[in-house]
Amino acid sequence: MVPRLRPSWRLRLARAVLRAASFAAPAAERDDWLREWRAEIDSRLALLDARGERTRAAELDLLRRSLGGLLHALWLRRQEWTTDLLRQDLRDALRSLSARPGFTVVAALTLALGIGAATTIFSVVYGVLLRPLPFGEPDRLVQLWESNPLRGWTAVTVAPANLKDWIDRNHSFSSVMCYSGADALKEGGRGATSASRRSRRAFVVAEVALSVVLVVCAGLLIRSFGDLVRVDPGFDPSTVLTFEVTPSGARYDADAKIVAFYRELGDRLRALPGVVAAGATSRKPLTGYRWTGDLSIEGRPDVWGRELRHKEVTPGYFAAMGVPVLRGRAFAWSDDGSVSRVAVVNEALARRFFPGEDPVGRRISYTKPDYPPRWITIVGVAGDEKQDGLAAPPQPEVFDPLAQDPTDTMSLVVRAKGDPRALAGAVRAAVAAVDPAVAVYDVETMAQLVRGSVSQPRFLTALVGLFAALALVLASVGLYGLVSFTVGARTQEIGVRMALGAPRQSVLALVVGEGLRLVVVGLAIGLAAAAALTRGFASSS
Repeated sequence: MVPRLRPSWRLRLARAVLRAASFAAPAAERDDWLREWRAEIDSRLALLDARGERTRAAELDLLRRSLGGLLHALWLRRQEWTTDLLRQDLRDALRSLSARPGFTVVAALTLALGIGAATTIFSVVYGVLLRPLPFGEPDRLVQLWESNPLRGWTAVTVAPANLKDWIDRNHSFSSVMCYSGADALKEGGRGATSASRRSRRAFVVAEVALSVVLVVCAGLLIRSFGDLVRVDPGFDPSTVLTFEVTPSGARYDADAKIVAFYRELGDRLRALPGVVAAGATSRKPLTGYRWTGDLSIEGRPDVWGRELRHKEVTPGYFAAMGVPVLRGRAFAWSDDGSVSRVAVVNEALARRFFPGEDPVGRRISYTKPDYPPRWITIVGVAGDEKQDGLAAPPQPEVFDPLAQDPTDTMSLVVRAKGDPRALAGAVRAAVAAVDPAVAVYDVETMAQLVRGSVSQPRFLTALVGLFAALALVLASVGLYGLVSFTVGARTQEIGVRMALGAPRQSVLALVVGEGLRLVVVGLAIGLAAAAALTRGFASSS
């Protein structure tokens, strides 16, 4: 037996860092967290002592690992802070924006355009509606008319001679002046130059067109997102809890020990109250693949599949995930490769490489046709799981039994009868009962995993919807500002027209008609642009 060396100041500092870091972890997980991290450091230290590799560099590495524990504790705390869906979506949105700088620039420019448009419209509204008139005390102004009851004239223009008498005999008004109807029409026409009117009209038309395009795009995105979230992922994510473990160290220096760990852990998980099924996989669905391989089929040297995806699973995985086994059988712990190597393939592989036939009983190899094969017998066909996201079609995939190809890091999946989050403490206790030195991490429900896989399209849909609503508001305010400005500039003209007997309907048509014409033009341009844009998206997809 190798004697343990006394801990150096570096190891004592590492333990002190872990004790201090435990206060950053959530209170409900603090004790388990500290025990798991201490066990991790102690197990690695024991392995170094057993191998005689305990050097100053190795101890510094353990110290760095303890600092990693501090980051992990802060990460757990951050997870506790971001359990609310809105905060989680905001975090994913910021990550998506940082990963797509081009889109971020476009979004920023769109916001800048909206802010500039709002500022311009407010300037027009202020100048027309809010800013006081260019003379003092406008509430003291009155308008005088002349009437002649003998001839039946009412509210007619004052005769020049009468005006002179009014001015000479005035004792009630501070001053009296006159203007003619022609002058009023001229003043109304001079209220705005033709160039400025054209620019304001063009601005409103552009706003209406842009709002139409954004509303159409937002509607299409909302419909597409609704279709996306209704896509069948190939498994049942409800009531499933998932977490990861990595048994390591001297206790797991042989494949048989790793297999025994996961077999005992699976038995303990299935024995927990409220657990329906439990299993493990080397890669969870919807998380993509980093490595792929080749595929050869016995008796068909002309067929060669590239970028074949395969992962290791344990017995109980298909039941826990709700993935149907359509033909053949699932795995048992006796499928350890001692007699023959076996595999389960998904429907996508069966459709592509075995069209119109049953692949059960056929043999495949993870090699190119000109390489020496290592034959694997297909014993079952399982349903397709979505691998690269809900929008991507499933690719050919092979499931290998863990007992045949052991790997250390696995994701456990546990199906519960009720709320899967209630099992978090029980599964941690089950792992500790098998080996207290093995840490449990990345604990989440499968529903959270599915929701996180669509966080980016959810954010894009909400962002475009926000832009569309903003564009509608800007177009409405711009149209209102233009009509108000036009009415204000033509007040005298409108007054003269009404004084000359123009009906209210014609004056209203004069005021509203221009706004309606601008809306129709903007709608036509916006619908044409939206149609071209949607056709472009359809051709590129």
